[in-house]
Amino acid sequence: MIVTDDDRKHWSYLPLKSPPLPPVKNRSVVRTPVDRFILARLEARKLALSPQADARKLARRIYFDLIGLPPTPEQVDSFVREFAGNWQTAVASLVG
Repeated sequence: MIVTDDDRKHWSYLPLKSPPLPPVKNRSVVRTPVDRFILARLEARKLALSPQADARKLARRIYFDLIGLPPTPEQVDSFVREFAGNWQTAVASLVG
């Protein structure tokens, strides 16, 4: 198969570009660039983010999402302790 110049105009052959980040009013809740896209859409519809889940709820959600089973009380307690120190490390320890 030969890729022609015309074929190279297809989106899959073009180099990746980061889109410009949309402006948002409530920048205090933005943690990642993706948050800005979500928040911009919500603000356009006059909606807001849901309240942040506490560590216990987050542990249950992650366990159900990853393995389909609830965590044991010991696993929740361990996650809560780790979450208090660094939430990113706590989540990464469950995901990876």
